Amino acid sequence: MITSVSAMRAKLLGCAAISVALAALSACDSGTKQAAAPSAPKVLVNGGAAHGLEGLTFGPDGMIYATSGFGNVIVKVDPASGAVSTAAPPPDGEGDDIAVGPANTPVAGWLVWTSPPHGKIMMQKPGGQPEVLVDNAPNVNPVAVTRDGSARFFAAQRSDNTLWEIYPFDKKEPRLVVKSEVMMNGFDFGPDGKLYAPWQGKDEIRQVDIDTGAMTVAAKGVGLPVGVDVDSKGNIYSVDSTSGELWVTAGAGGPSKVLAKYQAPLDNVTVGPDDKVYVTAVADSRLINVDTATGAGKDIVPGSLVAPFTLTLTKFEGRDALLVADPFGHRFVDLASGKVTRSDWGIRTMGLAAGANDALVAVLLQNGRVKKLDRSNDATVFDSEAIDGARGLVVVAANGDVIVADTKGGKLVKVTAEGAQTIAEGLRGPSALALDGADAVLVAETEGGAVTQVKLADGAKTEVLKGLDKPTSVARLKDGRIAVTEPGLGTVAAIDAKGARTVLAKDMKLGVGTLRAPADATNGLAVGPDGALYVSSPMDNTISVIALGKP
Repeated sequence: MITSVSAMRAKLLGCAAISVALAALSACDSGTKQAAAPSAPKVLVNGGAAHGLEGLTFGPDGMIYATSGFGNVIVKVDPASGAVSTAAPPPDGEGDDIAVGPANTPVAGWLVWTSPPHGKIMMQKPGGQPEVLVDNAPNVNPVAVTRDGSARFFAAQRSDNTLWEIYPFDKKEPRLVVKSEVMMNGFDFGPDGKLYAPWQGKDEIRQVDIDTGAMTVAAKGVGLPVGVDVDSKGNIYSVDSTSGELWVTAGAGGPSKVLAKYQAPLDNVTVGPDDKVYVTAVADSRLINVDTATGAGKDIVPGSLVAPFTLTLTKFEGRDALLVADPFGHRFVDLASGKVTRSDWGIRTMGLAAGANDALVAVLLQNGRVKKLDRSNDATVFDSEAIDGARGLVVVAANGDVIVADTKGGKLVKVTAEGAQTIAEGLRGPSALALDGADAVLVAETEGGAVTQVKLADGAKTEVLKGLDKPTSVARLKDGRIAVTEPGLGTVAAIDAKGARTVLAKDMKLGVGTLRAPADATNGLAVGPDGALYVSSPMDNTISVIALGKP
């Protein structure tokens, strides 16, 4: 997988003038063959046109409008072609749920969406830009608009279980409809003018009178619904994020059954003007049209990732694979087919970086925690909050140690169940790691513009590359060169010990851009068994392969 330091040392004994740390990179031995010219990158995995899809609804133009919370954008989807375009731009397009003003009303085509992380309700008029409609609304989540000409908008806060009427047309102060025990999510109106709301965490859907706040039970025993919509006949469709089930209830108080089941989580459901049903599979960036007669699903917007961050070469089901860190759960990619396999949502690890060996997976979560999992049963070995500001992470194959780059502290640390042990200090913005043989790691120092090799046994540091443009990922190629990504330049480059630089790929979107991720979150590099280089592009939501040939 990675050229061992010991093997290269034996080959390069004649290069006495070059330091031992750089010997593994040197091509001074006349017997060292150079790699063939790289081929153009080819996409192995297309993660989808949107970075996670959550709330969705139809607009009066017949288009589907959906939130891409991790993409910080509202997207418009043509249900006939699947074409995806931007309806409200980042970063203000960040949202969880969305409603669109109906036709033949003063607010026709107005977009109104909720932003739980910022506690805001946003609005955008046709042809305009996003603006704040309601501020200081902590944990606001679902939003919906009545189907009749009154075009009344309603939103709920999950922090205190309150339902509000909001007024985008004249921006009056919101009116409290009801405060209850029901934690509402993804709700919508039925043809009877009632609001149908799932009780998150309970197996129940409530019917709400928006004028009085009175509630009645519309459905019970429908899993754990998180999103609800109603067709023109009064059939209630609801999704259970924990099971991936789509339920249908034959009218308020009617019988319920599972119509379809997908890999969890599903986030929301909407019914089109023709009573066609659509659901969002948020963790895979998919929009699915469901045949209500058979339950069969068809991807309108296909996808498999939310955003690919770091990559690690490993095995999955006996085949060569990549472990991919993704904010909606790590997953494995088969190198031969590009097939993506995601772990069960119940043990999701919403991570920025991940590493693995045959027995273990370690994931750096967005909140700074480091989680170590047993691959045989997905059981948690430990869950540590010992460091703040972590980024790069790797599992050392020999003994299962979890090694992390502490970006804020400028350190390389070993994380255990007991805490964090410093291996090396004085690193300049360490953001990505790669194993370098059995006894060392390469560290991409983003702020230092360098790559440093660190010995795991004693923390000895050797700067092996310098003068780089904020590198964010690193890998040792089969011929001994070091590959780095430099998002500011849009390049993937291979550099030898003498500083000779070969651009392997250019014009790539390697940074996080406007995604809802820390600015120093990194893309990934990994070297395959045949020497090919795999590159993740978070903004493009792709994983590409560069065939380098054998050295």
